[in-house]
Amino acid sequence: MRYLLVLILLMPSTALSQVNAEAFRGGDLKGGFSSQVDLSFGYLSGNVKQTYWDSELRFDYLSESNAKLNETSHHVFFVGSWGRGEAQGKPYKDNLFSHLRWVHLWDTNAGTEYFLQTQYDEFKDLRQRSLAGLGWRHEFWLISTLLAYGVGTMLEYEDIMSTSQTQLVVRSTNYVSASIKKT
Repeated sequence: MRYLLVLILLMPSTALSQVNAEAFRGGDLKGGFSSQVDLSFGYLSGNVKQTYWDSELRFDYLSESNAKLNETSHHVFFVGSWGRGEAQGKPYKDNLFSHLRWVHLWDTNAGTEYFLQTQYDEFKDLRQRSLAGLGWRHEFWLISTLLAYGVGTMLEYEDIMSTSQTQLVVRSTNYVSASIKKT
């Protein structure tokens, strides 16, 4: 346990900024297209006048596989969000995030995935972070739980505001996930 704590403390900060894209996968999606848009606005007045705007957008396309016809399945999805907030006319929140992913299962359990992502967050000192990647995914059912794991690589560009540093690096990416099916 002590070694794990030391490893976490010594881990570079960029490793802590990874986004969990598994959380973006749709739950009980049916075949075809689906979309969702959420918009919110708020105005608070009192000792401090505050306004905020938030929006979220999601599109999904899911094709069902048919083993008898030797068809494969595809899941393409896009998630995006934007938020801005001001208090007394000064911004306190300004961020954007978008993620596009295509998962192509070329048999019932294994396939490839391709993804693009970009984001900025003025108050996390991030002028721009963009990445493009590809990977291999394997999934299988264990009772009523979908278990999945994947490995891949991505090219990442990052521009930090306070240091005016930019970097372009190749990174590995991996995940393990479990989704319990609701009955």
